[in-house]
Amino acid sequence: MSSVMIGSARSDERGRATGGAAGDQKGGKEVSTQAYYVHAKGWRVLRAKDAAAREKIAQAMEWACADKKIGYDQNQRETLRKAVEPYGWDIRRLNRNVETDCSALIRVCCCWAFQKDLGAGVSYFNTNTMCAALLGSGLFDEMTGSKYTAGSTYLLRGDILCTKTQGHTVVVLTSGSGAASLTPDAEERGTLGERLLKKGSTGADVKMLQEALNKLGFSAGTADGEFGRNTEAALKRMQRAARITADGQYGPVTHAALMAMLTDVDDEAGTDAAGSARVRVTASVSANIRSGAGCEYPIVSVAKRGAVLECFAKADNGWFNVAIAGGTGWISPKMAEVVK
Repeated sequence: MSSVMIGSARSDERGRATGGAAGDQKGGKEVSTQAYYVHAKGWRVLRAKDAAAREKIAQAMEWACADKKIGYDQNQRETLRKAVEPYGWDIRRLNRNVETDCSALIRVCCCWAFQKDLGAGVSYFNTNTMCAALLGSGLFDEMTGSKYTAGSTYLLRGDILCTKTQGHTVVVLTSGSGAASLTPDAEERGTLGERLLKKGSTGADVKMLQEALNKLGFSAGTADGEFGRNTEAALKRMQRAARITADGQYGPVTHAALMAMLTDVDDEAGTDAAGSARVRVTASVSANIRSGAGCEYPIVSVAKRGAVLECFAKADNGWFNVAIAGGTGWISPKMAEVVK
């Protein structure tokens, strides 16, 4: 069983969605904590960019789970928010029995964390709309890839998990065992090329794709992290230009073609690694070289400080593709610089 705990509003005293009495009549279980699990509908992982905000989100959920004045009822879901709004959404100041549901409680937790209502502009804040609302605020990143969505190892306290389709949402209350190993790069970004992207996909990697397509002149529109018609059309134009199957989906073949195009653009501009063909390791002692362009990929080699490495390409996220014994690997731009 996972040691990571989550908290959420779950069901009323009869195990139903509506019709129960206000307050937690189920021995403290209507709104409660439980061990992490993978939901049958799959999780999306939203992470507040500010660490202090993540702590406040978790804090508010813990207060709610411990307060037996808070029960579950979808028909009375806004009574908690309305009761605590006059007190700056401080759940500790609740003075009467109220109700909430899973997404309405997440809204209150975010209100407390940011001292503003991130759901105010949404006609109905629920598990269908909350991800778009929170990401649209610019205060959250979506952590993409199975590293985050299929297990608890790299989750952080204060992360918000929401099902991929309408269903359920929870707050992570204890960080996973691998969270301490996350670098800022790995913590805040999804890496382009890690997963298949297609119409309907969302996340930081989609935004990176849109930015790359725009840089190359394929006109994906605003880089908002949502893979819609404009992104699909731009991707098809890029695929046709690369003479690969123009299916509008971003998989390994398209990723390789896009990286090559970006490298060509840098070559023509005379910039960065592609122009100089070498990078120098600037880490204090040594730098890890990984199998892919991101901290989540396995370490395949180590380079000492001052080593000069032949460089073949630069990924859109800044990572350098360098020569190592027996092949190539990737080094973070935080650990190396272009040799001028």
